[in-house]
Amino acid sequence: MVDPQKGVLVFDEAGRVAWASDAACQIMGWRRDQLLHMSARDTYHPDEFHVAELRFATDYEKGEIAFRRLLRLSNGSYLLVDVLGKKLSDGRFRCIFSPVHGAS
Repeated sequence: MVDPQKGVLVFDEAGRVAWASDAACQIMGWRRDQLLHMSARDTYHPDEFHVAELRFATDYEKGEIAFRRLLRLSNGSYLLVDVLGKKLSDGRFRCIFSPVHGAS
């Protein structure tokens, strides 16, 4: 079971959101149907688009990732989160994220 303070997004092999947990929707402020029309790149700060593309290109093959980044919220603001990701047996990629407490 995942901590309710942690959001879970599952991305398909093209980097599109394939599944979103209730906590991900709540933390990010998006409805699930909105998230399912987004890509991983859509959740990044514009200054970090190149980082998103590089991560997806390289980390997908590694199978497991851990990093800190800014996550785009529905209100246009950004939240600093820690991300743990793992490639699933069906080729999709699961990312669990949690807000960094004390960060502004």
